Amino acid sequence: MVTVVMPVYNGAQYFSETLKSILLQGKIISEIIVVNDGSTDGTEKLVRKWMEKVPRLRLINKENGGVSSARNLGLWEVKTKYVWFFDADDLMPEGAAEKIVGRLEETGADYGIGNCAYYHEPGHWISPTELYVPDQFWQEDRIDIFSWYESPGNKVFRTDFLKQNQLTFPNYKIGEDTCFCSKCVVKSKSIVSVSDCVELYRIYDGSSSHRYNLTVLDKLKAFAEIRKFLKKERMGSDWFVRQTYNELYHYRVVFLTLPLYSNARERRIIEQKFEEAYRKLDLNSLKRLKKLKERVDCDKYIRDVELILKIKAIYISQPVSWLFRMARSTKRALRKLRKLKKK
Repeated sequence: MVTVVMPVYNGAQYFSETLKSILLQGKIISEIIVVNDGSTDGTEKLVRKWMEKVPRLRLINKENGGVSSARNLGLWEVKTKYVWFFDADDLMPEGAAEKIVGRLEETGADYGIGNCAYYHEPGHWISPTELYVPDQFWQEDRIDIFSWYESPGNKVFRTDFLKQNQLTFPNYKIGEDTCFCSKCVVKSKSIVSVSDCVELYRIYDGSSSHRYNLTVLDKLKAFAEIRKFLKKERMGSDWFVRQTYNELYHYRVVFLTLPLYSNARERRIIEQKFEEAYRKLDLNSLKRLKKLKERVDCDKYIRDVELILKIKAIYISQPVSWLFRMARSTKRALRKLRKLKKK
């Protein structure tokens, strides 16, 4: 009934643990397609070893081309009713597939969304994410979840929905998930959400969420593509307001983390490009947001960004950047020490 498409690039360290969590879902997972994206760490050998024990495990090898190309290749090999894009370092809580697929079968929705939680490595401790997903069925009001969980790991899609609408992942280093998931909300007729946790998102020092370099500029390309798509699909002005809200949130995150970029030249390029994009936002349109919390959030985001832009000469200077990174490293070291003492 469900095919898991798992892109892997040098993921041997966590692959076995992730695979075991998928196998715990039972027969509802009909096939697991591992797309090896040019790994050099023995991933292929490990997968082939597992294939001897797990007949529903399938391997596709390709040259390194990024996670988007790996997912897209896997998608076109899917023959089952549903597809689940799941990364090779995350975990599926037991019973997750049954819960989300069960709701999809009941409602006939184009795809389902569940909650996820952060799984911190090392230490193996779990913390909640910033968003709570309720049990709900979304149709005309699906605009309210336009910016929810911009990753595919907590979503199960109807395969024909993706293929018929030609919904694939764009080739960006960062922002590809945001672009893909935004298009899925637009093209869907209905979405179902479940309050159950269906993904444990692993956080560790080498994860993509902790990379600070010029690839962050791909976010701007992704946002431009989303706006172009909204225009193509002739979506109403409210959708563009929601996109402005989404971009404002992301711009604030980038500005707040500027000192963590170690290369001074790259910091200034990123600051310049994102300031240009920020100045083009129609911030007045955000007053039309219906939820009070979102309007309050917008005011805070704007205040934060404007403050940083006023003091940017100091904020992105080399000494401040060094202090930020040292503070972050110290905090991480103390957290590891506390975990070791508990053991």
